[in-house]
Amino acid sequence: MQSYGEQSNLQSVLQGTEITAVFDGTEGQVHGYAGCNNYFGSYHIINNKLSIQEIAYTEMYRLDPEGVMEQEEQYLKALQAAESYEIEGGRLRITYGAEVLVFGTGDE
Repeated sequence: MQSYGEQSNLQSVLQGTEITAVFDGTEGQVHGYAGCNNYFGSYHIINNKLSIQEIAYTEMYRLDPEGVMEQEEQYLKALQAAESYEIEGGRLRITYGAEVLVFGTGDE
């Protein structure tokens, strides 16, 4: 993930952290790394509406960089609140309420 938050005021992911999401279209599963823990869950898409459910994750704890656990908690809550998505210009944007998660390709 590259950034998240209100669309008019996106925040970058903390330096030294990485957040990923891999969507398996054949199985309807999503998994990735949330900055400290690996996670997995299921997702459904109906008419470009995205629903992510049943997220489970490992239970590691990390202090460095400062704020990583709070960032991870925000990210996992945002995934479960996902409402819609769009792919544009090589970016995946997942919208939840008035906020968005922005992902680039795997090499960005």
